[in-house]
Amino acid sequence: MTERKDATRATKDANDRLIEELPFEDRRDFEDAGRGFVAPLPDGGVIRGEDGSEVWNTQRFLFIEEDSPAPNTVNPSLWRQSHLVLPSASAGGQGGSLSERDLEAVAGAGAIPAETYDSLTCSGSLC
Repeated sequence: MTERKDATRATKDANDRLIEELPFEDRRDFEDAGRGFVAPLPDGGVIRGEDGSEVWNTQRFLFIEEDSPAPNTVNPSLWRQSHLVLPSASAGGQGGSLSERDLEAVAGAGAIPAETYDSLTCSGSLC
């Protein structure tokens, strides 16, 4: 495994400027993301395709802890975005969650069977 390096001075300075310039105290995006919540992901946050292959695994993102500051090697805006799209992964490691938009994107790409989509959204006859 390659040893991780600390951020360069230029990266640290650029990230510090972003923290000062962007409105990180504005939490409306988090409120909006919470309103779009549909359900926790089944199977511990692992979604598999029809062939059984792993399509998405929120367990790989458990290092993103709720309200944790961005490491100095990561753009703070991207770190914040990670908190928005992985709410359950960052809130106690419960395996991830889906919004209706997430489900539509994954199902539209053919990554999950229609029956799975229907059961998660209650849009099919299974509900």
